[in-house]
Amino acid sequence: MSSAQRLRMQADAAERFAAQVGEAIGNFRQVDSRTVSTVEHLSAGWESQKKATFDSLVQEAGAAGSSAVSIGQELMEQLRQEARRLREEAAELERRERERERANQH
Repeated sequence: MSSAQRLRMQADAAERFAAQVGEAIGNFRQVDSRTVSTVEHLSAGWESQKKATFDSLVQEAGAAGSSAVSIGQELMEQLRQEARRLREEAAELERRERERERANQH
């Protein structure tokens, strides 16, 4: 297996991982949305002080979740950039190899 093929395999792996991170983010958002709806429904009859405290905790959890999503999105972007870099490096290696082959034929 050539170096260019190995680089392309690494790029493919990075892209697959980025896709998995994206799926995880989507799943998290679905669970978060269902959880918020359930919590709002269940806490509707609570007395105001307990509800305010609970709502505050829910907001903190939401902020932490948003932060996790942002980190996941940043990771996806970095993985995609690395995949592009690897593909560019593979193309450059192949270009140099073709040039060497042409030079050796003359």
